[in-house]
Amino acid sequence: AALHAVAAELPRRRPPPELLALPASYEVVFHRYGREDACAHLERPALCLLCGATVTADSIYGVPRMTPGVVDSCFEHAQAAHAGTAPFLLVQRSCVVLIVQGGAGFCGSPYLDEHGEEDIGLRRGRPLQLDSARYDALRSLLLSYEALDYARKRPLVSHI
Repeated sequence: AALHAVAAELPRRRPPPELLALPASYEVVFHRYGREDACAHLERPALCLLCGATVTADSIYGVPRMTPGVVDSCFEHAQAAHAGTAPFLLVQRSCVVLIVQGGAGFCGSPYLDEHGEEDIGLRRGRPLQLDSARYDALRSLLLSYEALDYARKRPLVSHI
C-alpha cells in the first residue's frame, strides 16, 4: 500500500510529442509564419513543429542576437519548452532542423514540388506541397532513440 502511495505521487510519463498539423501548401506556411505582422520582427523565422511557437533562427544561421527581449534561439526554445529536443521549420528556407540536446542536424523538407524534389532555399519558385510520408518519417525519427545520432551525422554547416 505504501508503494502505491509513493507511485501515485511520482510524475506521470509524458505522452509522445505530436507534430504540428501543417498546411498542405508551403505558400500558406510562408505567408502565415514569414510575413504576418506577428512575425514581421523576425528576420529569420523558425516554426517549432511541436508547439507552433515562432522564434528567430539567428543561432542556426550563425547571426548574433540582435533584438533584446525576443526569444532568439531555436536552441533556447527547445531547451525551455521541450527538454532540449525539437524540430524547427526554417520558414525562409523550407527545411527542417532537428535540435537534440544542444546539437543540430539538417532533416530536409517535408514539402516537395510536383516532381518530388525539395526546394531548399526556395530558389526555383515552384509550388511546394506537404509530403505526408516525409512528415511521418520526421515524426518517427523524433520518437526514436536515433534522433541524437541523426542530428550529429547531418550537420547544418553544409546545408544552411
